[in-house]
Amino acid sequence: LTYKANEWVSLYGSLRRGFKSGGFQVTSFIPDSGIEFDEEIVDAVELGLMVEDIEQQWRLNLTAFSQHVDGYQVFIIENNTSVVSNASDVKISGVELEGLVRVSPHLSFGINASYTESEFVSFDNGPCPAFSTELQCDLSGRPLPNVPNWAVSTSVVHVVPVGSFELMSALQYFYKGSRYASPDLDPVTYQGEVNLVNASIRLSDKQAGWNISLWARNLTDEYYVDQMFDSVAFPGDQHSFPGEPRTYGLGVGLAF
Repeated sequence: LTYKANEWVSLYGSLRRGFKSGGFQVTSFIPDSGIEFDEEIVDAVELGLMVEDIEQQWRLNLTAFSQHVDGYQVFIIENNTSVVSNASDVKISGVELEGLVRVSPHLSFGINASYTESEFVSFDNGPCPAFSTELQCDLSGRPLPNVPNWAVSTSVVHVVPVGSFELMSALQYFYKGSRYASPDLDPVTYQGEVNLVNASIRLSDKQAGWNISLWARNLTDEYYVDQMFDSVAFPGDQHSFPGEPRTYGLGVGLAF
């Protein structure tokens, strides 16, 4: 539902239900997990406020959201194999702010910031940290892995004509707050904040339909961990999947 109060302000709300199908994991060697996992059903409610300049020089969106997930599918790496397990009840809620300001026809600033609270409302068959004497641990009331409270991204985009061409340059900063990097929520897997800087420059000829771009991600080459799991060969140690290091490349595109 959307209500347009005037030329500047709109209010909106939505109710949604979605699902992710269940399945079978024929490569699992963990007898207690079984080979079948259930579907995941999501009920979500969203309420928002959008304020926009009638000349489209700036825009501001503020949204509050809440999701209830029945059968939340948790991807777990354990005992040298990977399985999908179902948490019976999960709640995710928060607020999100999105803003865009066009300072001039050539320069614009954007921001997207969110605060999220997540919780395993009921997950009594969860994975256990290393050295635990239990086969399954109750993670009810604990936060979800890899879901930080704060996430912020900002961008600056500059577009300028160069003869018959268009030159666009962009700079982006991304912040992700602290979070657990393992589904078992082992304290040793708690990761600090992440700060990333990305940049790109693109030259294009819209009439001819081609473009060439140079891009770079994680310019500061910050080391961070995406996911961690217990070592099988060396009990007590942790293995991890590190985040993408400094990466750069050249791209060429052609539109037909």
